[in-house]
Amino acid sequence: MTFPITPKSGPLRGIGTLLDASRALTRDLPSGYLKRPHWRDAGWSVMKAADSGQADDIKAATELIVRAFEREGWLQRSPAELGLVRLHGLLRAIEQPLRGCMADEDPRARLTLIFGARGKSSIAPSAPEQRTFAA
Repeated sequence: MTFPITPKSGPLRGIGTLLDASRALTRDLPSGYLKRPHWRDAGWSVMKAADSGQADDIKAATELIVRAFEREGWLQRSPAELGLVRLHGLLRAIEQPLRGCMADEDPRARLTLIFGARGKSSIAPSAPEQRTFAA
């Protein structure tokens, strides 16, 4: 690939090489997706690039995979993921002031965020339900 492609959501892994692209398309893509024109075109393009090794074919394969990701909306984060990313950023921003207020200033101490009452959340993160942020 001409550059690594890292989806923000969806079932596919990050793609950095033609081999990664081939494996992602054949192993990770949900069944039936290769019948969609954008994925079919991307798959053929990856095969052509792998066979020829030509820089132009590799560029074309990269572009078609990016377009397929964009068409599926996988280059954008879901609202729940965006919320967790923002929350993580907020916790990182207030971590040092909180540590200054703590009686035990052990540098190995961890801050643990529990989602909602009794560890349950209306927007459940992927397992586990607790997120621990290291110093």
